[in-house]
Amino acid sequence: MYVCVCRRVTDHQIRDLALEGHSLESIQAKTGAGMQCGTCLQETCNVILDAQAEAPGHKAPVVQIYNASR
Repeated sequence: MYVCVCRRVTDHQIRDLALEGHSLESIQAKTGAGMQCGTCLQETCNVILDAQAEAPGHKAPVVQIYNASR
């Protein structure tokens, strides 16, 4: 499914990069997700956190949940 419609980035793309160890900032730089209108930023973080939780040797999340009130 598309997470970022503006940049046509799918959950699979984000998940694969997260499993490779990329941070939110790195994923944004590679895909553009969350960098145009920002609507998808929370879901982008959720996909990253889910992927990290599934990763072997998972310890703690690398990204924090995006806080829209900032």
